[in-house]
Amino acid sequence: MESARRAEIAHGGTYALMYSGNDTSAAGSYSYNRVFDVHLPLTAGTTLSYWIYPQSANGTYVAIDLALTDGRSLRDSGAVDQFGVRAHPQFQGDGRRLVVNQWNLVQVNLAGLAGGTVDQLRVGYDQPGGTGTFRGYIDDIQIVNAAL
Repeated sequence: MESARRAEIAHGGTYALMYSGNDTSAAGSYSYNRVFDVHLPLTAGTTLSYWIYPQSANGTYVAIDLALTDGRSLRDSGAVDQFGVRAHPQFQGDGRRLVVNQWNLVQVNLAGLAGGTVDQLRVGYDQPGGTGTFRGYIDDIQIVNAAL
């Protein structure tokens, strides 16, 4: 999988983060690309939101993942989006909520990771049994600590 800033399609502004790849394993594939190094403390009121524009059904098996300094990750936390779908790339694809060739908003409450510190923001692809190419865009990524 590759990911890079592109000016081809954007939700807000001029650029978006393009992701693409070719899944050649019918037994299962995954890839996680680090796109930002950060240092963001999480509280019980922290939320993650982003817009995703998958360009194929395989492109819906993508999600933003957060790696924390204590070894935890968003993908393994059990956190869910606004539709109750786990914030893990495989479950985002299986959840069938992301519409192809359209911007889709994903919002995740990060209360379960409170007390941790985000070290890396990653784009993750994870599909257990599909093959073929995938591509899409992610834009307007926000991690917000709301006042309690």
